[in-house]
Amino acid sequence: MIRTDPVTGATSHLLELSLTQRRKLLALERVLKMASYENKPLFLRNAKSGKVALAIPAPSHMDEEGELIRRFELVRPLRSEYILAGRLDETAWEPVAQTKFSALWEAEYAADENQLVTETVFLATGLLLPIWGALPKEDLTVNRIVDKSGASWLGRHVHDLYVDATLEKLGVSRKAQTDPAKIAQAILGGGTWKAPHPLNFTVRTSRVNGARRIEIVGAEAARIPELKAMGCFTEIIAYKTRVFVPTDKAEAILQAMTGPATTPD
Repeated sequence: MIRTDPVTGATSHLLELSLTQRRKLLALERVLKMASYENKPLFLRNAKSGKVALAIPAPSHMDEEGELIRRFELVRPLRSEYILAGRLDETAWEPVAQTKFSALWEAEYAADENQLVTETVFLATGLLLPIWGALPKEDLTVNRIVDKSGASWLGRHVHDLYVDATLEKLGVSRKAQTDPAKIAQAILGGGTWKAPHPLNFTVRTSRVNGARRIEIVGAEAARIPELKAMGCFTEIIAYKTRVFVPTDKAEAILQAMTGPATTPD
């Protein structure tokens, strides 16, 4: 429970739902239709995993210096994810011919269509109007989730990236467990994550010497040794010590951050 209305007694809740359902895959016909709307569709194959994706332009972000940061949405059979345009060349994604892309897409679709998948989602439900402003503005999606018995829940989806900040705004001390993989993916896509109390710093992407990095902003000096022990590294830039998270270790480090936190001596 995250709020009780003082007049009516109506309640607001943040539900943590574990959903097990058959995978919802995007058919080849639909992804090729999406590609047809682009002047130069970018068909990709991951050299490491063999998976495929269609890269389409996504809404850009503005960085702290006011510079426009281009992004792509990687549309895949099971999900979509976002990536900074400047980082795409640093990954294992590489262009592939449409015919090869189509064959790989259909093979991936056939392998996954009968599998069940379990995921955790957070849903703000109940009386939402008084708390609407505290819910993340980055995601205005309203979902209705119905189970096999017919019971249903209607509410605003709250991405893992914003759960702690939402609870903090509402004055709720209990912290929900969030998925570090989703948080890392969202940060790499241009999002900003506020670490829970008592950490009280933010993690975001920053531009350093023309390159994009994951930076921890606002960390207390006493916490820097702890962060370095987790795998972070520091650099002195313009006489200021800045803390960065290696991109290849982002998920593991965020996992350590979202675990039991300790107060520095």
